[in-house]
Amino acid sequence: MRVITSLALSLLALSSWPASAPAQEPYRIGAIFSITGPGSSLGIPERDTALMLEADINAKGGIKGPDGKLHPLKIVIYDDASDETKAVLAAKKLIDEDKVTAIVGTTLSGTSLAILDTVQKAEVPLVSCAAAI
Repeated sequence: MRVITSLALSLLALSSWPASAPAQEPYRIGAIFSITGPGSSLGIPERDTALMLEADINAKGGIKGPDGKLHPLKIVIYDDASDETKAVLAAKKLIDEDKVTAIVGTTLSGTSLAILDTVQKAEVPLVSCAAAI
């Protein structure tokens, strides 16, 4: 939860400019949480926090990009059901189909470790919510 909060505060700092320009291409961030399964007691609040932050940032106009224009934030969330195989499939989908800039998650150490190879090969930043080394 602290990782999500830190990421959120960073994004909020970037989004503090007033909305005045028409919407630009959204910045897409992926998220993989254990919304179901044994990790759901952690994954549900992680998902809810991500959705709350997305709404708050977009209500403020989005994130000012290097182009000087405001971009909405789109968080694409998948449930890994606390399963390592599903986490890897979700990471691949976020990278290959959804074209996300970065990924937040996963909820559990095992699922975070399972997606490491995928995100490293794709050179997509990962901010893990899990506590493993």
